[in-house]
Amino acid sequence: MTKKSEPRVKWERWTWLVWGLLAGLIFFLLTVFGRVWNTNQALRRELSTLEPVVSAAREEQSTLEARITYVQSEAYASEWSQAHAGMTKPGETLVQVVQQTPTPTVTPTPTVTPTPTPTRAPFWKRLFGN
Repeated sequence: MTKKSEPRVKWERWTWLVWGLLAGLIFFLLTVFGRVWNTNQALRRELSTLEPVVSAAREEQSTLEARITYVQSEAYASEWSQAHAGMTKPGETLVQVVQQTPTPTVTPTPTVTPTPTPTRAPFWKRLFGN
C-alpha cells in the first residue's frame, strides 16, 4: 500500500461507521415510533369506551346540582314539612286518615301437615343390624 491509499482506507472506515450509526439511529427511532403509535391506538380505544361513562357522569352531576338547588329552596322545605313532618301553614287544618284494620269474620281452618313416611334403611344396615 502506498501512502495515498492509507488515508482513503481510514476515510472509508469512518464513512461505514457513520452510515452504520445512522442506520442504527433510524432503526431505534422507528422502534420508538412504533411503540408510541401502539400506545396511542390503545389510548384512543380506551377513550372511546370511557366517553359514554363520562357523559353519563356529567348528566348525573347536572341532575344532582339541580337537586341541591331545589333542596336548598323554600319550596322544598314547605313540601317536606307538609308531606313528612305533618306540619301545616297558618290557616290550614291537618287531616290525617286512619285506616281501620279489618277483623277476620271466619276462623281460619288449620292446615294439616302430612306425616312423612319412613324410608327404608339401606340393605347393609338391615343386614348387619346397625
